[in-house]
Amino acid sequence: MKKATGDKFIKMEDNSMKRENKRVTNPDELPMILTPSDIADILGISRNRAYQYIHSTGFPCFKVGEKLYRIKKDKFLEWLDRENAA
Repeated sequence: MKKATGDKFIKMEDNSMKRENKRVTNPDELPMILTPSDIADILGISRNRAYQYIHSTGFPCFKVGEKLYRIKKDKFLEWLDRENAA
């Protein structure tokens, strides 16, 4: 197995790409702007489920262009604290 440069994928021996499972235990390790895939990885859920959260009322995301969703790290962490408090 060889890790692809600069992304979150591992190049397999058959040249296919596999998403690297990376669990973040320290919020300081997160980038300032998160993607739906980042949200899925952080919460340990599928990307489809992450999109369900993104489309729900109260989830702190914004659109870049017409199709790309992004989430500010600080807003996501605040949302996560509120969800855990409920």
